[in-house]
Amino acid sequence: MALAQHPLPDSAVSSETSSSSVNPELARRYQKIADNSHYSHFTRIPARIVRFLDSFHIEFDREAVHERLLAHYLFIALVDDAIDSGEADVAQTVFDRLSRVACSVNEISSASDVAIVIEMLKCHIEDDSRMPIVRALRRAHREVVRERAATSVGTYIGHRKALGRATARQSYLLIQSALSEPNQSLCRLMEEIGAVGCLVDSVIDICEDHRLGLLNFDLTAVNYGKLCFSTGITGVRVLVKAPSLVFLLAEAILDNVKDRGRSRPSLIPQAASSRQSTAQSFRDNVAHPL
Repeated sequence: MALAQHPLPDSAVSSETSSSSVNPELARRYQKIADNSHYSHFTRIPARIVRFLDSFHIEFDREAVHERLLAHYLFIALVDDAIDSGEADVAQTVFDRLSRVACSVNEISSASDVAIVIEMLKCHIEDDSRMPIVRALRRAHREVVRERAATSVGTYIGHRKALGRATARQSYLLIQSALSEPNQSLCRLMEEIGAVGCLVDSVIDICEDHRLGLLNFDLTAVNYGKLCFSTGITGVRVLVKAPSLVFLLAEAILDNVKDRGRSRPSLIPQAASSRQSTAQSFRDNVAHPL
């Protein structure tokens, strides 16, 4: 297992997925998506997680970790855009495709970009981690649904934390075999950071969500204050355990703030029902661990 000292790959498709088992057309289309500046916020996340692992002197295959995480966050980004564009039954499409065998050459040529990132993600999921990852994805989806049904800010915060932990666990399960050995302490820390990331996203996004009618409780000054306080306390607890993360967390927060300036295809209109909005934005509802 290589030490985490080597440069990151320039290409989104490197040695781990460039074998004959990966359809060349799939690799070409995936690389085009990865090169799209629209998703640059997501493509910067894996490098931060690699630096996070470096800071703890963890031995790991740097290239494999970066490539797997890139597939994970591009998957999140494309699914998010599909939902924002009003595409129906996105979650069911994701789970159906994850359970299917790899697409044929003909299917790849006509597949949507969402299908492309799902297929590439599948290339990085090993057999022994497939079911745990699918369970984590289903848990994340359940938390999104429950979050949208929350009738108090306290319940909302609880679901946001659970969602962040589920997303971070997906990342850990994807990279686990690229680590020199399993590290449950690392997994727990990633989950705690994921919870912080999800709350930070909420602090940034909740006013817009309220304006769009996506909340089932009133966003009063008191409720917003509770959210900010919970976010601060949760973040401080992480920094007490790992003070070396302060600069990486600050960088991630600034990146999230800047990303809110990127245009969205089309947000779900305010008139949409709460049932329709339970599938709302993976980007807004899935935490970025770093």
